[in-house]
Amino acid sequence: MKILDKYLLKDFLKAVFFILFALIFIFVIVDLFEDLSKFIEKKVEIFDIFLFYLYQIPTIAVLVFPVVILLALFFSMGMMAKHFEIMALKANGVNLYRIFCTYLIVGFFMSLVIICVNEFVVPSANEKMTVHKRTKIKKLPPINYYFQNNLTYLGKNDYLYWIKTYNGEKKVIQKVTVVKLDKKYKPVKRIDAKQAVWKDSVWEFQDGFERTFTDSLNQSVVEFDKKKFKELKEKPEDFARRVKTLEEMDYAEVKAYVEKQRKTGKDPSKALIELYTKISFPFITFIIIFLGAPLSADTRRKGLTFGFGLSLLISFIYWGGLQVSKAYGIKGNMSPMLAAWLPNIIFAVIGLFLMIRVRK
Repeated sequence: MKILDKYLLKDFLKAVFFILFALIFIFVIVDLFEDLSKFIEKKVEIFDIFLFYLYQIPTIAVLVFPVVILLALFFSMGMMAKHFEIMALKANGVNLYRIFCTYLIVGFFMSLVIICVNEFVVPSANEKMTVHKRTKIKKLPPINYYFQNNLTYLGKNDYLYWIKTYNGEKKVIQKVTVVKLDKKYKPVKRIDAKQAVWKDSVWEFQDGFERTFTDSLNQSVVEFDKKKFKELKEKPEDFARRVKTLEEMDYAEVKAYVEKQRKTGKDPSKALIELYTKISFPFITFIIIFLGAPLSADTRRKGLTFGFGLSLLISFIYWGGLQVSKAYGIKGNMSPMLAAWLPNIIFAVIGLFLMIRVRK
């Protein structure tokens, strides 16, 4: 790393960490004072309040990181412009593109870091926060997933379960329908029974029918009083697993959820947008440097206050544009991939235009 790169990154990285800490601190303090009366009313212990906000920090950090990068750019380059350091570099044959290149490389690696945090830290933290909020903040009992009604479950080997009542303690399911799907999500077998009981590590279905479908849409029906289906690999505890929200899933889990939505005949658009956003949103950290670097290099004439306000405005425009784009994608007015990437594409085009127009 050259001396120039070290010099540029020293102030930039300091600004990144300071602004990130400041924004997280402001968010926590504002939210704490807003909910303080609720904490006192529920008699929540201080340590539980601490954990409640600790679990939220990864999500907050990822959410505010684009504005952190913009503010850090405006601060570090703005100070250089204010003290005529950029002018001095130009006079010594260093053009702005050389300076921008350093920030772009760091921004790219920061995007990769955000992807890793979003994949390995945020889902686990969100899941812990959800459970902690229910049991420690709201003082509600944990949900017993061993007793459920109207349960839909996609099992191994593409077996789809519809269960009216599930009793995990007795290992019994009532009014159950199991459908075997082929690779095109078409049913090839269907089992309907009043009850299924877990016996000798096998599901025994009672008082039901087994239907087998052919390509000609004909079916053969076999009635049974009791029948064991060894091909069903699901165990009673499998049905007792808590269903995660999309925010609590990593990339692989969201991808599997999309497949489940398709196989059950549901619209997977929302899950697909969430899947693509897991990649598109972190890369705005890299893309936004194309936008922020040319603007921040000219802050000497307009001042750091202007840079601060412009950073917030650009960030809110991006967040607002992303939400609008996602809404259109969920309604089916654009493809899920385009809905997730459209704001990035627009900002990249604007940023490249500013890069070309900037005076080197």
